[in-house]
Amino acid sequence: MPLMRGERFESRPAFSMNFGNNASLGHQITKGTIAVWEGDYKLIHYLENNRSMLFNLDQDSYELNNVLDKEPEIGNHLITLIQDNLKKANEKIETQE
Repeated sequence: MPLMRGERFESRPAFSMNFGNNASLGHQITKGTIAVWEGDYKLIHYLENNRSMLFNLDQDSYELNNVLDKEPEIGNHLITLIQDNLKKANEKIETQE
């Protein structure tokens, strides 16, 4: 609605997830991939090996150049967003078991 009224839309991170089943550890999310987009950046994080890739979508729309080493502050910020939200999700899962 803010855009329809001519107001500015507050930008928020967008998440995408693909999780694997991990029956040996209950229902905690420990396997899979999580991506987060914020502004021009997209970070993909692989849970099993704790590995991440960062892309500047404005400069690299095909996601060919991992810029995590060149943009560590942005990468750390996006990894923290993932970790914080994953922690909240796992806490909710624990309370439902």
